[in-house]
Amino acid sequence: MIATILDVKDLGNAAIYVRIRDAQLRFWNFTTSAWVSVETVACRWFLTEYPDGVYESRYQAEITHPTVEFLVEYVQAGTGVVIGEEGPPAPGSGSGTNPVIVTALHGAVPVSNVLVQAFAGAEVLADLLTDVNGVAILNLPEVDVTITLAKPSWGTFPSVLWHVAFGSQTITVQGTPSSPPAAGPIPYAILIPVGDVNTRLMSGYSAIEVQRCDDEATWVPMTAPVATPTLQAHIPLVGGTYAYTFLDPVGTPKRRYRWRYSANGSAPISPFFPWVLGTQRLADVPISIGTMRFVGMDGVIRPGTLLVAALDSATTGAMFVGDMRAFTSDSTGFLAVPLVQGSNVRIAIEGTSIVRDILVPATDTFDIMSAVAAAPDQFTVQTVAPMLTKRAL
Repeated sequence: MIATILDVKDLGNAAIYVRIRDAQLRFWNFTTSAWVSVETVACRWFLTEYPDGVYESRYQAEITHPTVEFLVEYVQAGTGVVIGEEGPPAPGSGSGTNPVIVTALHGAVPVSNVLVQAFAGAEVLADLLTDVNGVAILNLPEVDVTITLAKPSWGTFPSVLWHVAFGSQTITVQGTPSSPPAAGPIPYAILIPVGDVNTRLMSGYSAIEVQRCDDEATWVPMTAPVATPTLQAHIPLVGGTYAYTFLDPVGTPKRRYRWRYSANGSAPISPFFPWVLGTQRLADVPISIGTMRFVGMDGVIRPGTLLVAALDSATTGAMFVGDMRAFTSDSTGFLAVPLVQGSNVRIAIEGTSIVRDILVPATDTFDIMSAVAAAPDQFTVQTVAPMLTKRAL
């Protein structure tokens, strides 16, 4: 491969070099023809200057390269700044030019597959798994970032506020699997509406299987050894329970989820439902799932939409609950609505005159129409009985 870049004339043959990186952000060692985690002089191939123009020169060299997909970076030798790239960017590595090397250790032993994430406020700047050497290299802009590390069996390490300056910064974090930090991350959750659970049970299904995908291509069963009862290979179906909440304590904003039904992993096995993204949900906020079904007067399934709004200054405990959303039924006319227990909400059924204010019960699930039927109609017109008129004969 011939690496070429145009730049200012008369910089010399030691001004610009190329380096090769892979999807794990490792560096290609041109001497040993092997990937390494830390950049050395052997990872740099300097370009020869060819002064072809009046003001610009062509800096070029023929380099050896690996057979797998790779990224070529053109780097100023004096500053370490990347001035050009060829090939696909390394996924998850970040979009900045400041490399931050994170090493995850248990004692003195490197730990692989630790999820390293960098945040600027709520924005995810980079997310990457550590390699076999426990190393993840994040390319970050020059901003204040919060770096977190998470491994399913470890919980999450405390966040680190790190001001990234130009040049390489190194962070080493040690963790103890038996003593994870008390304060973990806010888990991601998905709501799985089952609908007619009794029909599914009679069809031979007994459980829900959830899978995750982090790279938009590879689906993995959620069977990681996490110390929580919600993260299991198969969620049992229970008669009368029409919706299930699945919590992923080490989820990410980009992680996709899909699910299907089976007889605890055996036939019959349903097709997978369309994938969804998780939403962050506080584990200590009690949620009740309200369910209902839309049918016509002839018993035929009808589509329907439910409008739910928190009442003004709706509070429960030390929380403020405020939002307004529309929920649409699925192909079976069924819908499930997660609501904070103890909150006051206004329920409206689109296309009807039904509007009711209800208090969300302190139960795992509740029937929305039963709650609506028991609530007073705030918009009933009050009439006064007619006065008797005394007539003189």
